[in-house]
Amino acid sequence: MKPWVYGLLLQVMSFSAFAQPQLMTSLQNSNLYSPMSILDKVTKLSPGIVSEFDTRLDGERLVYLVEVVDTKDKSHTEYIVNAESGAVLRVFKSKLQAKDMAEYRAANSLVAKEHDMQHFLKQAINNQPGRLIQAKLDNDLGINYLEFTILDGSKAHTQAFNIDRMQPIPLLTRD
Repeated sequence: MKPWVYGLLLQVMSFSAFAQPQLMTSLQNSNLYSPMSILDKVTKLSPGIVSEFDTRLDGERLVYLVEVVDTKDKSHTEYIVNAESGAVLRVFKSKLQAKDMAEYRAANSLVAKEHDMQHFLKQAINNQPGRLIQAKLDNDLGINYLEFTILDGSKAHTQAFNIDRMQPIPLLTRD
């Protein structure tokens, strides 16, 4: 996918979080499992690397969508997890398709470095205030990167981090 298309899609998805007052209200609940604890939990359920994380409303409940890419058998498993109870609500497993190859290449880069998304997110976020609402591994123009969005109050901050160079990508950072 072209970088500008992905950026536009991410901004539209981020905007949809603000367009849904219910989602904003749900995110303020102090009884929610942290995204990192859910990522750790899902990693224990399935082999592979977490490649995508998203926060959504499923009816009236807040859920986390977590996708895991297994680089060995070229499959991915999607988990939908209740953000309040931590319970796995649904699991979908399928083979990777052509549209998933950028995600696969970025996941392979993390495997080669013996890292996982959680470790990398901790380095990239580095004590920034706010709540992680989205994260995605991607590869574009030969660059493997992690793009993530942190919601701080009513403002979303999207940043990208180069996986191979272990440094921020300022051109993909936006508020």
